[in-house]
Amino acid sequence: MIRTATVSFLDGSSVNVRILPFDMVCFERESKKPFASKDGEVFVEAMFKLAYLAAVREQTTTEPFDSWLMRVAAVDMVDDPKVSTPTESSNS
Repeated sequence: MIRTATVSFLDGSSVNVRILPFDMVCFERESKKPFASKDGEVFVEAMFKLAYLAAVREQTTTEPFDSWLMRVAAVDMVDDPKVSTPTESSNS
């Protein structure tokens, strides 16, 4: 499951980052708790931290989490579109 997060900052700028399974595992290892509820709803802190971890991995920030978060206005997450596999047509 790969998600794209659009991080909007208080200064009006924004950046898109891809949240990879690596970021999810890093969050859970660091926080010792899941990033989402059993229903699949992502917790608020987790949403921001996942976007931050992705931003660090993609080298769009070098700030500590709290400093980065103080500049964030919003994080919008969307699932990347699913890639469909073309089906073969039969020649019968």
